[in-house]
Amino acid sequence: MKNIKLLSLLIFAISVITFSSCSDDDPDPEPTPVETKTTYDGAAKAVIDGNCATSGCHTSGAMIGSLEGYADANTFAGYGRMLGAVKHEMGYSPMPKNSAKLSDTDIATLESWINDGLLEK
Repeated sequence: MKNIKLLSLLIFAISVITFSSCSDDDPDPEPTPVETKTTYDGAAKAVIDGNCATSGCHTSGAMIGSLEGYADANTFAGYGRMLGAVKHEMGYSPMPKNSAKLSDTDIATLESWINDGLLEK
C-alpha cells in the first residue's frame, strides 16, 4: 500500500511538472525586417563624386553635363543613361571615359539608388 501511494504521488508530481512546462502561447513572431533604400546622400554621391564628378569630367561647366549635386545626378540618372554607361552596355558611351569599368559594388550601388527611386536622403 505504501508503494502504491508513493508511486501515485510520483506520477502526480511528474504530471504537474510536465503540464506546467507546456504553454499555449505562440512563440514570439520574427521581427519584420526594416527595408532600407539606397539614397544619394547615403551611398550614390560617394560613387558619383569619386568616379564621375571629377576634374575634366562631369563637373560644373562640363560639355556633357554636370553630375555635381543631387539635382544634376538625379536628372542624368532619370534619363536612363547612367546605368547603361557605367555597365558598358551596347549603345551607351562607356563611363568613366578612358578608365576601367567601375567595380561591381559601385555599379550595384548606383543601380540600387536608381531602382529605389532616386531618393536624395
